[in-house]
Amino acid sequence: MNRRTVYIALIGWFAILGLAATPANAMAEVTELDHGQMPKSSEEYTEHFGIDLYKRGLYPEAMAVWSHAFENSQHAGAAYNLGITYLDALVTEKNPALAIRYLWSSALRGDARAQFELGTIYDNGELAPRDLTQALLWYYMASMSNEPDAEFNLASLFESGEGVEADLVMAYAYYSLAISHDYKEFGEPALKKLSSKMTERQKEQGKLMVKQIQASRAIILELNEQKAQQSPVVGSN
Repeated sequence: MNRRTVYIALIGWFAILGLAATPANAMAEVTELDHGQMPKSSEEYTEHFGIDLYKRGLYPEAMAVWSHAFENSQHAGAAYNLGITYLDALVTEKNPALAIRYLWSSALRGDARAQFELGTIYDNGELAPRDLTQALLWYYMASMSNEPDAEFNLASLFESGEGVEADLVMAYAYYSLAISHDYKEFGEPALKKLSSKMTERQKEQGKLMVKQIQASRAIILELNEQKAQQSPVVGSN
């Protein structure tokens, strides 16, 4: 197996193993409001029900639905939306610490959006101390779900050598993956600039790495589907 494949796989496993000690509780309680808009059954407390309420301007009700969905059913999508709501502070007081806790809870349950947001938070260092190791790990986790923003940011870190040993081949691979997932506006210029610094052999290695990453993702997807069929996991509905 290619040493780079082994390296990036280990990053993912260390990410999973290292997250267990991070606090994911202490969630804020949101009082459920009975305005005739709330779900009629527990099964209706979902991410999308809350989104519908939010779009209609029923912000407290939306947050109540997401809070209920997460606290009672561990909905990853509900936790993600709560995290984003406490980050953007459009309809509630900004609370970065609480937002990060919700994002951690969502990310640990496999939500690629939350994983990318955490990568960004630890990358830019504005809401939490800058930690490029955490940023790399979360970008990697999100990239496993074909998240193009995460793939692009991973490529940038590999190209610059920030938080990880510089590797133009890995950078080439992740820029290429981001472009394949419609991240062309920024991906194509970045790949073109990177390619000018690479040998033809390195470019060929980058193309091979793309295939290896895609193959590993396909295997992981198949395994996850098999696991879901055996034991359905509460998702982000």
